[in-house]
Amino acid sequence: MKPLNLLSSVVEVTSLSTMALLLPVTPLGYAALSGRLSYVRDYRQTVKRSARYLGALWRLRVISRNLYRTLENAPQGHERIEGSCTHCGLCCVDRTCLFLGWDGQGKSQCTIYDNWFWKLTPCGSYPVDRASIEVYGCASFKAVPIRIVPAKIALAGPSPAFKASSLKIADRKTPAQGR
Repeated sequence: MKPLNLLSSVVEVTSLSTMALLLPVTPLGYAALSGRLSYVRDYRQTVKRSARYLGALWRLRVISRNLYRTLENAPQGHERIEGSCTHCGLCCVDRTCLFLGWDGQGKSQCTIYDNWFWKLTPCGSYPVDRASIEVYGCASFKAVPIRIVPAKIALAGPSPAFKASSLKIADRKTPAQGR
């Protein structure tokens, strides 16, 4: 196993183990981050949903995948991401995120969208690559290869119409001198 893979896996196991130990207090954390007391009011439901979320984080390897991509120095593929969010909620760790809510039209809404914590999470930059789109099965985004065309280098030198040596420094005028 590569050192970076090992490090990512160790961080993931440590993080998820810590979160599992903190499950009893997660409703307080969710309430503090979102400003919604419903997480505390519905304590048992919040803890149950938090456990389901941790299971999805583990199954999808969210932490190790994102950490590996962040620490890896290799350039990403030559792709650009196209598409726009349709608010399906699949990227919200398969709809298990506790900050995920739904509006009257059935579209997903993030209760912490664009706050300081959201910006720290992978949610704030999704989708970043083909792998993240494929992991969540997102149909509204796609990674399109960028075709790189090498520039042709003229071997014959500059065109005869331009000869840099024909201009003398004294012949050049600055904009302030006029033409």
